[in-house]
Formats: sequence, C-alpha cells, structure tokens
Amino acid sequence: MKLQYQLNIAFTTLVIAILTITGFIIYSLILNLLIQDEQRQLEQKGELLVTILSERYDSRQSPGTLYDFLEEQDLQLILYNRQQNQVLFSTMPKEVVQSFSMNHNFSNDEDLWELGSDKYVTSRILIYPSNLGLELILLTPLTDLKVVQRYYVNILIIVFIIGALLAILLSSFFTNKLVTP
Repeated sequence: MKLQYQLNIAFTTLVIAILTITGFIIYSLILNLLIQDEQRQLEQKGELLVTILSERYDSRQSPGTLYDFLEEQDLQLILYNRQQNQVLFSTMPKEVVQSFSMNHNFSNDEDLWELGSDKYVTSRILIYPSNLGLELILLTPLTDLKVVQRYYVNILIIVFIIGALLAILLSSFFTNKLVTP
C-alpha cells in the first residue's frame, strides 16, 4: 500500500476516534446542562409567582382566588404545606400527586422525582412568611428535556460529519503534497 494511502487512513482513523470520544462526552453532558438550566428557569418562575402571590393575595382572601390564579399559570406545580405534610393545591392530576406522596418525594429535597418510568425536574420555592411552611414545587417532565437533547445531538452529528469530511479532504491534500516530490 502506498505511503499516501497509509497516511490518509491513519489520519482519518484518528479524526474519527477523536470525534467519537468527543461526541460521547458532549452527549452525556447535554442532559445535565439542560436539567440545570430547567431548574434555574423553574426557580425564576417560582420566585416571580411567589412575589406576585405575596403582593396580590393575603391571608384574608379566600383560597379559591389564589388557586384560580395558580391554575391560570399553565405550569405543573404543587402548593405544599410542609408543617402539615399536606398538598393544598396542584395543577397535576390527583393520581400523580398521590404517587409522589407515596414515594415520599415531598419530604426530601431531590432535584429529580421518579414516577414509574417518568422523571420530573423539580424546583422548590418557600413562600414567605416561612413560618407558615408553605412551598411552591414546580415540575417539568424529563421527556421534554430529552426532546431538546435529541435536537442538539442531531445538530452535533451533522457538524461532526461535515468536520470529518473536511478533515479527510485536507488530509488527502496535504499527504499528496508531502508524499509526491
């Protein structure tokens, strides 16, 4: 086999190995970054909701107006009383909330809650005054984030394929220049 072909095969193998390793590392990091970003966004939404709730609604108003406001937000949330270990309100189906309660998810501060094969990214925000023990728990299904992860991975694969093809073309050009006198 000619030296030129040997150099092309060696360089191509090296490029593909490096891109494959890089792809696996990036793939594993994308979901973690998406989860962290979703938690940050949930915290921001929750803090905004808590601020609005403390400004607009006080303890003298009926809980119905508060619940109506929370229902309008189009978020998956749970209003939980930590002192009484009781769910006061939820925009999620009752079966889901009961399953979370049976799995003791309300008592621990985990970032991911599991419900069967489903996982949820959570964010907990205390509602002031804190002596009431109320907290707002916002949730996002992990399946929503996996769709975004697949989108980024598809783009990453396209970029890697284009990069590998360019590297192979450049390697052919340079080895041809190096090998031929």
